[in-house]
Amino acid sequence: DIGWGGNFNVAVPYLDFTIGAFFQSLMDWRSYVSAGTTLFDRLEFFSEGLTSYDLDAGDIRWGVNAGYLLGFWNNRFQFSGEYYYTTEDRDLRVKGVEYPLIEGHNIASGLAFYTSDRQFNAYTQVQYNVDENTGLVIPALTFDGIPYVTITAATPVIFGDENGSYWVNNPSENLDRALSCLLY
Repeated sequence: DIGWGGNFNVAVPYLDFTIGAFFQSLMDWRSYVSAGTTLFDRLEFFSEGLTSYDLDAGDIRWGVNAGYLLGFWNNRFQFSGEYYYTTEDRDLRVKGVEYPLIEGHNIASGLAFYTSDRQFNAYTQVQYNVDENTGLVIPALTFDGIPYVTITAATPVIFGDENGSYWVNNPSENLDRALSCLLY
């Protein structure tokens, strides 16, 4: 499935602003606006807004987010945080895979460490839905020592209310499994 769209971007010192829209037949029409800035070569702030239009139902959904990325030691160690709110509650289906969209107040955070040659890297991502008291922690290691190949080992761990979206939408065939080990 091929989509189409366009955007307009203005980048000046200390500000990057983008506005655009896109369409793909498996998704609703979407428009977005984003703004970001980098300060002191190590601190990034960003904010985005997204609106989706279901033309068949006449339904309009939206989401907003704001976050930061802070780097230390030439960005070899990075810490990030983000708050996002979405009114979308339908699954997003791309290339036959469904991605749940978790409605409400959400918090995300990340911690990453890159070696000096960036061949071996470690990171942890945390996603948490405040409304459902459910979340996901993903610690991972990557190896980038082969050109055009990245090997990643990740262990997603689900926590919180077992009726929450992260438990219910667990991609594992064993829905009672809160812990998996992935190598890709």
